[in-house]
Amino acid sequence: VFSIGPIYAFGVFLPFIKADLGISLSEVSAIGSTMNTAQWAGGFLAGLAIPHRTSHSSVALFGAVGAFLGLASLSIIQNPNVAHPAALLAGLCLGSSNL
Repeated sequence: VFSIGPIYAFGVFLPFIKADLGISLSEVSAIGSTMNTAQWAGGFLAGLAIPHRTSHSSVALFGAVGAFLGLASLSIIQNPNVAHPAALLAGLCLGSSNL
C-alpha cells in the first residue's frame, strides 16, 4: 500500500502542490509523471538486480531509505526544478520496494 499509494493519491495533493509552488497544472503533472515512470523503472531494475547481485533485504533497505529521502525532499522543496530529481529518487525507491 505504501509504495502504490503515491500513484493514486497524487491527484488529491495536486491543487495544493500547484498553489504552494506557484506553477501550472502541467508542471505539477510532469512531476507526478516523473515519479510514476521512475517507480516502474525501479521495480524493473530491482527485479533484475535481486536474482544476480543483491538480496531482497538489501533492496528493501535501499528502497525504504531512498523513498523516505525522496518523499521528505518533495515535502520541503520550494523550487519546482528540484522536484524532478526528488520525484525520481522517490519513484525509483518506491518501485524497488514493490518487489
